[in-house]
Amino acid sequence: IPQNLQSLIDDVKKFNANIAYARNIKLVAEEELNLALKDMSLSLDLQASANQAWDPNTFFEEQRYFDVSANLKIPLYKGGSDKAIIRKYREKLNKTNSEIDDILRKESEKAMLIWNNIESLNSQIIAFNSSIRANEIALDGVVQEENVGARTVIDVLDAENELFRAKANLIRANISRYIASYELIEVIGGMTARDLKLPVSSF
Repeated sequence: IPQNLQSLIDDVKKFNANIAYARNIKLVAEEELNLALKDMSLSLDLQASANQAWDPNTFFEEQRYFDVSANLKIPLYKGGSDKAIIRKYREKLNKTNSEIDDILRKESEKAMLIWNNIESLNSQIIAFNSSIRANEIALDGVVQEENVGARTVIDVLDAENELFRAKANLIRANISRYIASYELIEVIGGMTARDLKLPVSSF
């Protein structure tokens, strides 16, 4: 888990699975546009070859051939279909850029909400630990007073119940923090067998 909020946002930008997928879609859109532009542009292909023939008996050269060819491709009028295709791919590329920005914003907001939730749970855990220590001291005092007749069994049971509830609250807060931690790991793209160091083969 990142050590601070800035590291968290940086990890979201680098490793979030949804953002990575959107960037791959953008790469495909860029390649489609480049191919369409290439199909409209001039192209020149050059080919050259050379051959030699030798007399197997004398090892003297008998013939030598050289061949050079050029193929020039000039796109002519296509009824506007080529420009329509390019416009289509440019719009698709612009759309992918907008989608990346939108996904980045949503995933960053999600990460910050989870981060704030973890911070809140950490504070609750500290408070519940303090409450447990206070209730343990209070219970010990009630038991001693009950031994000398200053308190009743009901008072002891009430004190035990307060301690029990403080411990239950601590357990719930710890469980919530573990769940939130894995939610945060998922947002930064760390929910993989390799990152979680699971005892399985990873590719």
